[in-house]
Amino acid sequence: MTRKQQQFLAQKGVSKASITNGLALSNIGLGTYLGDATEEHDTGFIQAIQKSVALGCNLIDTAINYRGQRSELNVSKALQQIFANSDISRDELVIATKGGFTPSDWRSGRIGRDARQDMKDFYQYSVAPILGKGAAGNERINFIEADFIEWAFNQSLHNLSLAKIDIYYLHNPEMSLETLGEDTFYTELENTFYFLESQVKAGKLGIYGFATWSGFLADESEANYLNLEKILETAKRAGGDNHSFKVIQLPYNQARTEASDKLNQNGHSILNAAKANNLTMFTNVSLNQGKDFDRFTPESMINFLIEDERIDCALIGMKDPNKVERNLKQIL
Repeated sequence: MTRKQQQFLAQKGVSKASITNGLALSNIGLGTYLGDATEEHDTGFIQAIQKSVALGCNLIDTAINYRGQRSELNVSKALQQIFANSDISRDELVIATKGGFTPSDWRSGRIGRDARQDMKDFYQYSVAPILGKGAAGNERINFIEADFIEWAFNQSLHNLSLAKIDIYYLHNPEMSLETLGEDTFYTELENTFYFLESQVKAGKLGIYGFATWSGFLADESEANYLNLEKILETAKRAGGDNHSFKVIQLPYNQARTEASDKLNQNGHSILNAAKANNLTMFTNVSLNQGKDFDRFTPESMINFLIEDERIDCALIGMKDPNKVERNLKQIL
């Protein structure tokens, strides 16, 4: 797969790319988080994905909970059109998704109050019965337990119309850490890693890891603090020395530099600790959702990331096909 991805990037003239953990990645990837559950934004994402891939971006990032599962469905439709209308093959692309949050479902007819309630409703009516669990009184919207992740993983395969997911993240697991407490969290995490390792062996998954918001940036005394060494020890118990926990995604950009500055991983920053353990690193909110364009240009924020050797891919949300070329020009 790596060879085909390398050939794709070379053919497209991509000058900024990383080869890491069996993958060849363009240094900018397309994100599908922000947007409404509308046909207008569906069309925007589908067209942006098609244009990005045509230009040389080979990493598409999504999650089961984005836009009531519509983002995964948009990725599926875009991929089907790409494969039908070009000579681009599945093996040239890297598809990443996430599980951990209970998704809402735009098809259920229950969306419309508030996001948290929609997620709890979906768990009660659509997930708990499948898992054989009662959901009365459930206040959680984030789960890392193996049975939930197994459901979410298989639902993502279905939504994406794929036989294999290249990268699968547990999504903001620090939320479950706060809820469960450290001992229970790591016990459940080990069980989930066993499941994910089984999917690697079955050929349905490439590598897995964590997509986080605050966990790797928290103080060591905080309840949501994630310790990379302990996580890797857990992965080793589940998968042995050749385990497939190989990837991290976290917030990092020119305006938010805690991932580089904060020495909260046994005296090291999370970026340096991840690099030392040969993990693949993705950044989210790479442009900080446009909040700092009064201080930094989009071009300087992108350059800040793609010139950092610790970063393998900077994710940029793209639902406007007219902005795709601007966002990708620095890797072409």
